[in-house]
Amino acid sequence: MAQGAPKKGPKKEKPSAAQQKAAPKPTLPDAYKLNLLIRSTIIAVNQANQTGNYTVLRELASPRFRKGNSKAQLAKIFAALRKRNLDLSP
Repeated sequence: MAQGAPKKGPKKEKPSAAQQKAAPKPTLPDAYKLNLLIRSTIIAVNQANQTGNYTVLRELASPRFRKGNSKAQLAKIFAALRKRNLDLSP
């Protein structure tokens, strides 16, 4: 390679037109549903922190979230919040 020549990284392939059409763009729920989703999530986190049991919180989540987070991982993630005894109840 000649000095001063830019280094080439791996070539990034653009998705085909069919792949772009196949992946729908996510949309946000309306304000009422979004409010309900946020409130129910906070209630589930609060219940999990109070009991130390993150099973229900994990099972209420999306499949992608469940796949990436075990009950033990969630307990570690929320350990500092749990230790503070923060009450998130309505």
